[in-house]
Amino acid sequence: MRVCTGTEYGDWETTNTGKGHFLNRLMFELRELGVIVVSPANKADIDLQLGKYVWEPMATKSIIRMGCPHFNDPASNKRKISAISFADAVIYQSKYAKKWCNKLLVPAKKSTVIHNGAVPNLTSGNGPEPVFLASTRIWNAKKRLKDIVKGFQKAGVGTLYIAGKVDKKIKAPNVIYTGTLTQDGLSSYYNRADVLIHMCERDCCPNSVVEAMMSGCRVITNADAGTPELLTEHDIVIDKMKELPNAIRSMKPNRMYPEWLDIKNVAKRYYEFFQEALDG
Repeated sequence: MRVCTGTEYGDWETTNTGKGHFLNRLMFELRELGVIVVSPANKADIDLQLGKYVWEPMATKSIIRMGCPHFNDPASNKRKISAISFADAVIYQSKYAKKWCNKLLVPAKKSTVIHNGAVPNLTSGNGPEPVFLASTRIWNAKKRLKDIVKGFQKAGVGTLYIAGKVDKKIKAPNVIYTGTLTQDGLSSYYNRADVLIHMCERDCCPNSVVEAMMSGCRVITNADAGTPELLTEHDIVIDKMKELPNAIRSMKPNRMYPEWLDIKNVAKRYYEFFQEALDG
């Protein structure tokens, strides 16, 4: 099987974004399964696109990986509608994403749901004082930094590390800002942390949560998102931010990872869906 990603992500092997890191991991494992990565797309069986959609039907099949629609900017959804209409098949990042794309955009001709994946990165854990982490590449209003820090202060336990670019830091005791980290640097904080706090509104399938879980972190997250689909019985989902302090105090570290988020298993599901698209 020949797969191309270069029509829209030619620099995916070096880009420092969640999408780029995921694609890098995915393509490595697909190669292990015998996939040949080619460019341009007219040499490919599958043209896999992750966002910057190209409309020329060059490969045998065009498959797009789709997250959530734009909830507050309907005009921006026109490109996503065109992409779904054009594609032979769609891989949604979560059931949540598929539900809202069907509701606000258009149904796909053929589709499946495959969550993102990461490489297992377990460590033995930390000492008696719990370590919490909140991470994103760039913090904005919908990621609720102020509410996270406030909830952590009320909980009154442990240390909270805030990773990523922050324009306005909210200072508080035992809250430490790391700034923007490389992927290796972020991995070291996943290893250090016991719990990831992720409260982004209407997030589809956040790579930070997947990577943290594959490092053995437990997760506290909000209900209105695709994130709860990723979780195990050891994680906590809250409906309202006022529940965060109690969730923080009650969280028990348990360093394990869900095998279905192992990038090897995710790549197998991608491969099987590629083959299904080609066969049908």
